[in-house]
Amino acid sequence: MSAGRMFGVDCLLVNRKLFALFQNDSMVFKLEGDEHRAALALPGAQVWHPPGQKRAMSKWVQVPAALADRWPQLAEQALAKIAS
Repeated sequence: MSAGRMFGVDCLLVNRKLFALFQNDSMVFKLEGDEHRAALALPGAQVWHPPGQKRAMSKWVQVPAALADRWPQLAEQALAKIAS
């Protein structure tokens, strides 16, 4: 795992694949299936719209700072999916 920058923001990568990033006091995670649905059900969570892009990235969930206690678990889920 390494840190980097993509979409003009700080991010986390594994094998050069992006799985989480920090933007506007929120963390954004690449999730699928039940994990994606559960993350979107969190208060204030939403599908991520990258800056300057017209379309949302449907597999990515933006989770606000108010739920920062959930970020480690979501990061582990995103990492597990991308590393497999």
